[in-house]
Amino acid sequence: MQPEVPTQNLIWCVLAPRFQSALTVHKAGIWRLSGLRQEYGAEADGDLYRERELNALIAELTGLLLLAVIYEAANRRSMQISGRGAGRPRDVVLPFLAPQLLSIFLRCNTSAGRQSAVTFVDGKLKQMETGRFLQFIKTVARFALQERRRFEKEMKQRQEKKTEVATRRQLLPLEKALREVFAIPE
Repeated sequence: MQPEVPTQNLIWCVLAPRFQSALTVHKAGIWRLSGLRQEYGAEADGDLYRERELNALIAELTGLLLLAVIYEAANRRSMQISGRGAGRPRDVVLPFLAPQLLSIFLRCNTSAGRQSAVTFVDGKLKQMETGRFLQFIKTVARFALQERRRFEKEMKQRQEKKTEVATRRQLLPLEKALREVFAIPE
C-alpha cells in the first residue's frame, strides 16, 4: 500500500494560508529576530515600506515552509516505496530549512554564531543553545514541525479508515453467506 502524499489542494488551499496566518500572528517577533527592526530602525506597523518588507518576508518564509513539507512527504514516500523501514527516518526538513533561514537571517545581521549558556536541569549543569538565530529558527520552523505532526496524524487516521473500510468490504460476502446459512435476518 502506497503512502499518501499531500495533494496540491491540501498544500495551497490549507497549509499555505495556515502557515501565512501563523507567521502573521508572530510578525513582531519575526521582524525583531530577522534583524529588519535594526535595519529599518522601528516597528513595521504604520509604515508602508516596512510593512511591505515584512509581508514579503512572511511570504518567503511561507514558501520555504511549504517546500519543506513537500520535501518531507516526497522523502517519506520514496522511503516507503523502496522498502526502507529499519532505523530512524532521515530528516530532510532541517537540512533544507537551515541554510535558507540562515541566508534570510544574514541579510540584516552580521553573524549567526553559536551561543551557549549553562543552565540547571534536575540539579545538574547542562549546556543549552541560545541566541537570536536559534530563536529565529524556532519561531519560524515550529509551524513546519506542528504541521508535520498534524499531517502525520491525519494520514494515520485516513489510513486506519481505509483499512477499516477494506476489512468491512471483505467481510460483507462472508457475513451474507452466514446469514443465509443460519437464516439470520438483516
